[in-house]
Amino acid sequence: MDPEDVDAYSMNLGWKTIGVFGYLRLHGQVCRRSWHKLGATVEVGTGHITLAEDPDASWLNKEVGVTTTGKEATESEVRRVVAINGATLTLDSALKFQHLGSAQVDGVEFRNMGQEGFTDITDPRYSIAFLGLDAIGDHSSYVKRSSFNVNYNVAVGLIKTLNMVVEENVIYHELDSGIRHETGSNTYRWNLITTVFFLGTYEDRQETENLNWSGAFQLDNAPNTVLTGNVVAGAEQAGYKTLGELCEDTTWWMGNEVHNAIYGVMLWKKGGTGPLTDCCRLNNFYTWRISDTGFYVQHYASSLITNVVSVDSPLGAMQIIYEPDSLSHKFHPKTANASHSLFVGVSPSHTCEYQASKSRIMKFYGDKFFGGGVGGGNTGVLLASFTSGSNKL
Repeated sequence: MDPEDVDAYSMNLGWKTIGVFGYLRLHGQVCRRSWHKLGATVEVGTGHITLAEDPDASWLNKEVGVTTTGKEATESEVRRVVAINGATLTLDSALKFQHLGSAQVDGVEFRNMGQEGFTDITDPRYSIAFLGLDAIGDHSSYVKRSSFNVNYNVAVGLIKTLNMVVEENVIYHELDSGIRHETGSNTYRWNLITTVFFLGTYEDRQETENLNWSGAFQLDNAPNTVLTGNVVAGAEQAGYKTLGELCEDTTWWMGNEVHNAIYGVMLWKKGGTGPLTDCCRLNNFYTWRISDTGFYVQHYASSLITNVVSVDSPLGAMQIIYEPDSLSHKFHPKTANASHSLFVGVSPSHTCEYQASKSRIMKFYGDKFFGGGVGGGNTGVLLASFTSGSNKL
């Protein structure tokens, strides 16, 4: 500052300003923690909130801000705390908006839960469902080291919910799917899913017009998903049903396994369409003792199957790439590739008796599957088909 410049000492600070040209010390009452995450969702009209951790006593009679979790930034609300009971705060007036909290499940058994038949994503009556939470705080919500034991719908559903972690769970006896994922950007690590039933034949039904296909891992519309070290061991339809990862993206899928399912990994969505330039990838799966096809692709996008292993399956890989429609007279150079992979037709543990046997679910489907080569036996990779449209199944 130039001491000859008088204006430098007479600056206009404006209204409502503390102007200090020396030292400033302001001290108030200090809380142990100045803010906490919500421990549970707060509904409209609620006059109390539950935090993820206990606040200290200094919060009493203080104003707190409950931040927005809606689309409007203006949905943050300020209330005064009139009582504290553990992690629960009683507010001086009810809240006008919903505020989403977290759910932390660790070491819990879910038994005889879920309502059969209610699978629509607008009414998911699963053993546990996370619906419409959007992007939650990283690692604030999770399902870990828990068991799902004889339940009557999907075990875990994540719908319009991002940043969840689901890991080290054991899922046994579910209907249609063990895990259903409809948004993306969630993490699944080291989960075991076994004994997943098809509703069309459950409890001796014979729903011959039921053409729905589900996976023990149902990962439709699930981009940017971390999928690592999971195992599917017994599913009446597919082990993993997915749209895959985009070929140009970094892979987050590593070390996943499936055995004893009709299809190991299905990259398929009935009649799905999209940009002709899309390419979808299946990476780093191990399939064995699959009743029909280890890796089944029926999709509008180009296909890449890479770093996979298929053992003891009638067919290792089948790729059907469809569109553009032949009547449109359009052309696009789509591709179907299988690379850096191992396909084993018959391992030392394989027997002709096992290959000839038919499971209950295979008998239900009849002759709808791969029939083998002209001379019988198993096939590694079936040359890809490029068609005008899907096969409508």
